[in-house]
Amino acid sequence: MLGLAFAAGQCLWAAEPDTVALTAVTQHETAIVKKKHSLEFTVNVQLPADEDSRLYTPVRSWAMGLLFGQTGLTLDDTTGTDSEVAERMAKAYVKRGKAEITDLAKMSRRDGTDSRFNYAFDLSVQRVYETRRFITFVAETYNYAGGAHGVQTRVYATFVKADGHRLTWDDIILPKRKAKFCGLVTDGLQDFFGVKGFAALKERLLVDGKVSRTSFPLPKNGPGLLEDGLRVQYEAYEIAPYAAGQPLSVVPYSAMRGVWSKMGVSIWR
Repeated sequence: MLGLAFAAGQCLWAAEPDTVALTAVTQHETAIVKKKHSLEFTVNVQLPADEDSRLYTPVRSWAMGLLFGQTGLTLDDTTGTDSEVAERMAKAYVKRGKAEITDLAKMSRRDGTDSRFNYAFDLSVQRVYETRRFITFVAETYNYAGGAHGVQTRVYATFVKADGHRLTWDDIILPKRKAKFCGLVTDGLQDFFGVKGFAALKERLLVDGKVSRTSFPLPKNGPGLLEDGLRVQYEAYEIAPYAAGQPLSVVPYSAMRGVWSKMGVSIWR
């Protein structure tokens, strides 16, 4: 059966037109502090429009987790509409940022540098692929709170339509084939870094020296199933220096024969 599910690395049946109706939750807030410092908060998140659907709560919880995790903020009240929650989050971000920038400006004046401080946060969550059985979103964030540079993050999440479950690596990979899958991931990373061979790849990374091609660490975030392959997306600093960006390995589906778990097969069947 598994052999019938693939042809030239692609699923035999094409993705159907988007079937999950989505709604966009947007919020944009700016502020100027002491006439020279600035804050900007932007959110543009797609969520299932039907709040009673099996997908709504899992997708919303994932997106909210990213929002809270990236900003370090918490809200005592997350009730109300999604737009109302986003507005409260924006105001909390601006309030905290104003206090921090005010303190930084005071210290800057005392030491004679009189620096300018700018804070910015941006979160975008968009659907990137959908089939009869699953839907995949990509979340991209940018967070700058002073320093040499901001931090960009790209995260994929694939949800099963039948029950809203967000896929993990353990969901889709047979335990006895994990070593093979890790090897496929490192092959894709060699393409990303433009090197040949695992030894050359390790020279570009910040991983334990004992890590081998078949014991390579998978990302803390889960898989992203797209039309062109399985996305294995690492965050900045996760396995490589900041200058390397966000390493990405794309594993072709044709290479996944014998690696898929039963759940993985059922999704692509």
